[in-house]
Amino acid sequence: MANVWFADCEVFKEDWLFVFKNKRSGYFAFFHNEPQNLIDFLSSEEDIWLCGYNFRDYDQFILRGILCGMDNAEIKFLNDTLISGERDNIWELFPKEKVTLPPIIDLFHDIVPRKSLKEIEANIGMDVQETEVSFDLDRELTDAEFRLVLKYCMHDVEATEALYYKRLDYLSTKKTLCELADLEDAEMMKHTNARVVAEALRATPIDPLETFGTEVYLDVFPREIIDWDKLPKPVREFVSGIDSYSGWYNEMEPILFDLWGTPTVMGIGGIHASTGYIDHHVLKAGSRKGEVDDRFIATPKRFSSEDNHKVLMMDIGSFYPSMMIIFDYLSRAVDGDNREFFHEFYRMRMEAKAKAAQCEKVGDTAGAKHWKQQANAAKLVLNTVYGCMKNQYSKLYDPFMATCVCITGQLLIIDLMNRIHEGCPQMEIVQLNTDGWVLYLNENDVPAMNEVVKVWCEQTGFTVETDEIDVMFQRDVNNYVIRFANGKVKAKGGTVKNWAGGTFQSNSCSIVDLAIVQYLLNGVPLEQTVRENATLDRLQVVLRAGSMYHGCCIAKPNSTAYSDLQGRVHRVYAVKGDGFTFYKVKEEGGNPARFPDAPENALEDFQISGIDMVDLNWYTVLAQRKLDAFTEKGEENG
Repeated sequence: MANVWFADCEVFKEDWLFVFKNKRSGYFAFFHNEPQNLIDFLSSEEDIWLCGYNFRDYDQFILRGILCGMDNAEIKFLNDTLISGERDNIWELFPKEKVTLPPIIDLFHDIVPRKSLKEIEANIGMDVQETEVSFDLDRELTDAEFRLVLKYCMHDVEATEALYYKRLDYLSTKKTLCELADLEDAEMMKHTNARVVAEALRATPIDPLETFGTEVYLDVFPREIIDWDKLPKPVREFVSGIDSYSGWYNEMEPILFDLWGTPTVMGIGGIHASTGYIDHHVLKAGSRKGEVDDRFIATPKRFSSEDNHKVLMMDIGSFYPSMMIIFDYLSRAVDGDNREFFHEFYRMRMEAKAKAAQCEKVGDTAGAKHWKQQANAAKLVLNTVYGCMKNQYSKLYDPFMATCVCITGQLLIIDLMNRIHEGCPQMEIVQLNTDGWVLYLNENDVPAMNEVVKVWCEQTGFTVETDEIDVMFQRDVNNYVIRFANGKVKAKGGTVKNWAGGTFQSNSCSIVDLAIVQYLLNGVPLEQTVRENATLDRLQVVLRAGSMYHGCCIAKPNSTAYSDLQGRVHRVYAVKGDGFTFYKVKEEGGNPARFPDAPENALEDFQISGIDMVDLNWYTVLAQRKLDAFTEKGEENG
């Protein structure tokens, strides 16, 4: 079993520091300007693995520099080069002698969108205070400064450890994939899922345009399945213009059209539709003055399975991977037997899911865990390939095949909606997305719809899973709250997604999410939910100034006497007494901008002694404003 040490480092002009913490014992080890002691430590530990955050792209270079004898000035220059992003010639900074590092686990990868470690610390309720010791010091650290730097570096190591346990499923899935694909996990665990999947499929990079020339989508369009003549005219015109350059070298604008009463957007990036209307807006100024610009206006709406109607959510199983197999749209960087290897992952997932279900049925917990890991590893391959096909830095890069997958998937769904409408003309399309849809229809039409879907599945080779919805509140295709007939709740969108509690990726003001969901589904007053669930983790507001900002500052409410703050991430609470308004600043001396949805009167987490200091009314007011977006202009469907 690997001997894991969590690690982080700090670099100054005359000082460097590495801190390690052992996973098994909790023992800390740190090395300050002591290269030989660091070398002895790494060589004395058996089967050592290093686990860090962004370790592959930063810390490992600092460690390599120390191990190969760089002095403090060289380490500082290496640090500054890495931070500047100018790393094209980074290896030229190192001596020719090679240095072998222990295997690396990097927890930074595959978190979308990317997060700084400080933001993750805020999300999981850890202290986010930054060291006040400047990294621009032009001298050695004093003893007091070193103790501060050590304290905060140890804190970041502990945050890395906490994140490790929250990402165990992610790590286990990657490790299982390495075992299935006969890859060295000691080499692969520092890489992204995309890199591991490309290696698992033994992809050989190609230049698609040089190899295949200009390709036209209609040459691979599945005419035997999709009724071309019944596709809306705007769709046919759009598809007719797609070739190997579309969306990659020459951007194609998405199109907006009506699909049986529901405004629908189709483009190179995918399809989406939801309740609303098309606004034929006449431009009043500019070079296009007088022209009509069609805009999609979403309309919040409530749907429920009552009054002889049903609301059904339907999803296509492994839609994109299935198309890669059925229509041979898999990246052409995967050839020969390796294409069959991709098919094998597809079959493996289906079989492993079934075996996991069987084990759960008989109470075999260990067996269920094993087969779930197998299924997740196979799913990782299936769900990662499409994104790799669009990434020019991936060995799987094949943008035309990615376009074929995306466009064909949209046409298949549009064609299926046409078929369902023929048999169920009163049905309403509640929403469409990449691989599924929600329909509202008379319960007497459900058998006819099911028959249409069954025939479509037999003809295409796809599988469709159906769930009945009890009630659904939809703002738009990406923001909704659903309670299924079995009682399960699903909430999507920034306003409600954390109703069950936050995660290491997102955990700001989750009490507002909960209050909205409780009101929509159960009629619980917002103020009651806030009052009854008022815990500090539910009430925290995480503020993050992105990389385009210089930093943060504060001022008393309605004051312009600003004071700079250390760090770009702050965890705050609305308070009753004296507090501050938090701002982000784009450039030094620039005009501060308030954080959106942040309290005007707030204090940071380390300034809060208890719930009694928190202004619960502010959270109720915010919840009401966000709730309005789900209900205003809305209308019930009978």
